[in-house]
Amino acid sequence: MDNPTDRADFDKWLAGWSKGTNVLGTLDAATRGDLRFRRGAELLRLDRTVEARREFTSLIAAKQEDASALYALALYLRDNNLFSHSMDSAEKIARLADAAGAPAAPRLLGMLRYPTYYGDLVLAEAKTNQVDPLLYFALIRQESAFNPWATSSADARGLGQIIPSTARDIAQRLGAKNFTLDQLYLPYISIRFGVWYFAQDLKRFTEPVWALAAYNAGTSRAQRWQQPDLDFAVEEIELSETNLYIRLVYSNWRTYQQVYR
Repeated sequence: MDNPTDRADFDKWLAGWSKGTNVLGTLDAATRGDLRFRRGAELLRLDRTVEARREFTSLIAAKQEDASALYALALYLRDNNLFSHSMDSAEKIARLADAAGAPAAPRLLGMLRYPTYYGDLVLAEAKTNQVDPLLYFALIRQESAFNPWATSSADARGLGQIIPSTARDIAQRLGAKNFTLDQLYLPYISIRFGVWYFAQDLKRFTEPVWALAAYNAGTSRAQRWQQPDLDFAVEEIELSETNLYIRLVYSNWRTYQQVYR
């Protein structure tokens, strides 16, 4: 449930620069009547989430110039567990606000763009493993955009995007009996495994930047890249994917700290 003050601040901010006329935060008749919305809502009811995601992806693209519609969609999609789509809607609101020269956005937009979904699970595992929960939220945001069904081309799965070989090793070390790879799509498994695995790299490297490098590219590479001068060392990482990954997660982490601390 949103804090009423946060909602009121956001509504006032949005009304100050957007051109929408519908009740803010409420799906208007045009959106509710759109075939993509109707199909998506029905597919969600039938638990056909993958197909529903396609419908809402198309709908968000069609509404990308309508901040009021995007706001209502961000709330609706969040409340229906399509978290990455809710984030996408919020990101589009931020871009429209920038283009309109709007004043600084209120806290609710930051919470929609940088959410803390699965918070109870993350907080519990982060406490157990002595990991900053905001750092792990930043990692999940980059890895899977909070989509528990995310699967990469390398078959990395779930919220933490853990590859099969790593998952089997973690399961063995944690004593997880009867583990199967499909369990990585279960948030409590993905978060338990992911936080524990990340914590091992944090203990090994002490600096989060190298723990992130190890999470993305492997421990041996991170050890090879490690240098005392962090800024220079990150610049020297030859894998562009890992270089960008570290920068994006750090950017996420800074924003999470601004929004939640």
